[in-house]
Amino acid sequence: MKYNKLLIPIILMVLCLSACDPSDFYYNYDELKELAVEIQLINYNNPKAEEINEFLVEKREEMKPFHFDKMEVAEVLSETEIDDFLKEISEIEFLMSWVHADSPNGRCIRIIYENGDFEIIGDHYVGSFDSEGNVKRFIGVPNQRLENLIDEYLYA
Repeated sequence: MKYNKLLIPIILMVLCLSACDPSDFYYNYDELKELAVEIQLINYNNPKAEEINEFLVEKREEMKPFHFDKMEVAEVLSETEIDDFLKEISEIEFLMSWVHADSPNGRCIRIIYENGDFEIIGDHYVGSFDSEGNVKRFIGVPNQRLENLIDEYLYA
């Protein structure tokens, strides 16, 4: 009986402290290296991006499509730096989080693949789009700010 009184609070504490952690996601370096043809720093002018407090990783139809007319390419990464950049991107933990934007806004990294599909990586939105701008998958948000990575490679 005394043992049960100790065990139940411990189990409840473990459940409460660990049940709410978001899942994580890492880009696969080998896949990125094989498929990526260009990396851009873009400014995506989307002041209507809304913060969402709902888990939408499985509800991609609720995410907004990518509008190319809102995008301005600020910088293109040189081909000699792509490999190192992709290694660093593949080491960043992305959280499949509840709090995120419904679409990108501001400075973002755009990784373009051979087939025209692309990834958008921003501070409040990470996702994949097809070549037409339709959402393929929503990932979440980075677990760290991207400013240092952007400054190191794209504004060097």
